[in-house]
This record gives sequence, C-alpha cells and structure tokens, in this order.
Amino acid sequence: MTLGDVLKTQREKQQLSRYALGKIAEVSESTIYRIESNKYEPQYNVLKRIVGVLEGKIEVKFNDAKCSNSNEKR
Repeated sequence: MTLGDVLKTQREKQQLSRYALGKIAEVSESTIYRIESNKYEPQYNVLKRIVGVLEGKIEVKFNDAKCSNSNEKR
C-alpha cells in the first residue's frame, strides 16, 4: 500500500472530502489529490499536518536493501 492509498483510506474512513481535509490541514485540494494519486511526495511539514487531521501517526521505515552500506565498518 502506498502513502497515497493509506491517506485516501483514512480520509474516507473519516468521511472527509479532499476539500475539507485540505482546508483543515491548510493544504490545497489539488495537493491532496496529487498525494493520493502518488503524483507528489509531500514535504514532512505538509504530511505532518495532513496526518494530524486524520489522527494518525507517521512511521519511518528503512529498506535494508537501500541501506546496504550501513553495515560497513568505518
């Protein structure tokens, strides 16, 4: 599930329109649409406002394959 999918699911569970979510989070409706459509990756401060309205949490996960250098000795 992508970030956009998760946000859309949470928004719909709370019966919020894109317009209403955007207004409360101080983000444009088109930005909400682009995030939900996976056409835009929001900056942290934007994501934090949206997630706050949706009463959720932000989790950061690291992909081990992308962090293969992290096990190297320095």
